[in-house]
Amino acid sequence: MKPLHIQRENGKSLYQQIYTELRTQILRGDILAGELLPSYRFLSRRYQVNMSTVEKAYDLLETNGYIERRHGSGCFALPLDCFEFYADGVVLDSFEHGQADGGDVIDFATSTPAPGAAETGTLVTLINELAGTRPEKLFRYPPTRGTPALIRAIQSRLIRQGIEVQEEGIHIVGGSQQGVDIICKALIGKNTTVLAEDPSYSVAVNCFQRAGARVETVPMEADGPDMAAVRELLSRTTVDFYYTMAGFHCPTNVTWSGEKRRALLELAREYGFTVIEDDCLGELYFDGVPRISLRQEDRYGSVLYLNSFSKCLVPGMRLGYMLVPGRYEKRLILAKFNTDVACPAILQETLALYLERGLYEDHLAALRADYAKRRRALLKALQSSRYLTLPYAEHGGGVFFWARLPEEVDSTELWSRLRSREVKLLPGAVFSRTGRKKNYVRLSFAGCPPERMREGVQRIDREISLLLAKEAP
Repeated sequence: MKPLHIQRENGKSLYQQIYTELRTQILRGDILAGELLPSYRFLSRRYQVNMSTVEKAYDLLETNGYIERRHGSGCFALPLDCFEFYADGVVLDSFEHGQADGGDVIDFATSTPAPGAAETGTLVTLINELAGTRPEKLFRYPPTRGTPALIRAIQSRLIRQGIEVQEEGIHIVGGSQQGVDIICKALIGKNTTVLAEDPSYSVAVNCFQRAGARVETVPMEADGPDMAAVRELLSRTTVDFYYTMAGFHCPTNVTWSGEKRRALLELAREYGFTVIEDDCLGELYFDGVPRISLRQEDRYGSVLYLNSFSKCLVPGMRLGYMLVPGRYEKRLILAKFNTDVACPAILQETLALYLERGLYEDHLAALRADYAKRRRALLKALQSSRYLTLPYAEHGGGVFFWARLPEEVDSTELWSRLRSREVKLLPGAVFSRTGRKKNYVRLSFAGCPPERMREGVQRIDREISLLLAKEAP
């Protein structure tokens, strides 16, 4: 076990700090399954805290399944499903206090925008307007599929983008994340095989696995997945679903080429699998050229499409939608009803009005300009880094950089060290089931002020220098 980093004046209770430090070491493997943890008395003396403080931290570790107490023997670390538990644990750690204001932390982890004064004020004004003109609609159960006003507003936007869809094919959900969860509840089981890229968005992949699915992966290349690997896998395995983000992929920020989009759609038709496309970042392009989604080119009903307003408007809105092939409609509606009946009417009606009045398009234009500025600032900082390199060409949008570290640097250890230096990022191991991305990190520019990005990269460089010096013979 490594020393704990306890800071008495950081505003966080001592027991929570001890809990977080020990949990991180269990997740990272610094404390192994079956290993005996230090006694209350030892930690109390070592870190000058009350024994009751240590006991409270251990209580929380036991409650959350990280340790077990054995009468007369002590506390022992429990075995974990390494990838699933570790990946979700790291992501949850970055969101421990919700979407914070940042403070002194340089945050390269979050990929959601902080609610700005302009859009927040506009949404409050719309809520007040709705409360004054049609209050009875705001606090009823809306239809499970969504309010008619929001469905029509979304349909109009999609038609302008070249996506033909009937109203009944649009299902309102609590963001893309809930969409994935509902898909798992309705369509995924122990006999299901899901294909995804390596690396990929771990929260979705873990959701598939927890639902019982067998998850297979193929390598990600500079213009999309390795199609030879996809074809080889399809030739020997029956695949039910292919999960991807074809526009500004998480974590690599790669956008698929047209050739690969069309090739996958043809394979979906030939082999009979459904593509689950999460397009929550697809509209964040900075060069004036809209990206083409798989759903836009789908002619066979092969794509189950997800999108969200959380990444582009205000994350607390928690609204998104699915475009559902007819064969799945009933099962997905039932799963949504069993989850939470429907998304709150007050949020749906407010967003419908925001879309109807063209306010969302104005907001997107301003957000793209702001993100383009942030991207340039982080790119400039990365180009001056001693150690961080970018394996893929820029794709003109998104919110991430996927950066490579020196081969001998473990991004998980780097992540752990940077947490105590008040820098947040996400290590590559979070996104890779194969373990091949340990020397990569994902850096987002969505939540970090441009003027602090160079400082953040310099802090990363300093920690890498220390890790390399430790590895030197």
